[in-house]
Amino acid sequence: MTTTISFPHGLGDCVYFAHQLPLYQRQGHDIQIVCNRDKRFLFPSECVMKEKPQAPKVAWAHARHLESIDDENHWMANKAMFNFSAEPMPDIGPPSAELWQEFAAAKVDISARIPEQTTGMVQRYFATLERPIT
Repeated sequence: MTTTISFPHGLGDCVYFAHQLPLYQRQGHDIQIVCNRDKRFLFPSECVMKEKPQAPKVAWAHARHLESIDDENHWMANKAMFNFSAEPMPDIGPPSAELWQEFAAAKVDISARIPEQTTGMVQRYFATLERPIT
């Protein structure tokens, strides 16, 4: 089943959301994403909607406050973990230690989606900075 959603959030939240996608896909969910043009490179091309159809927006709630976590639920302080299975995304189960393990093991490599021209521009910029760069 295909779920089409809108994710018009900032770069950091889009990175977290892109890291969530493999877990949904492994459970057989086809996610189609409407997002800002400058964030499309973060997502697999087969997931990105080039046109802007009406789609329900994924609200991206903040994670739990640090005072409410302990050694048994520390992963609930992670914003991506806190937002798993939140409407309108498919339900893949509540955040849990098992889901955290799967999420932590997921690797997302976007290097092939970054144009060489962009890589060159960044390298030229960093070449002008004083060292050390921290």
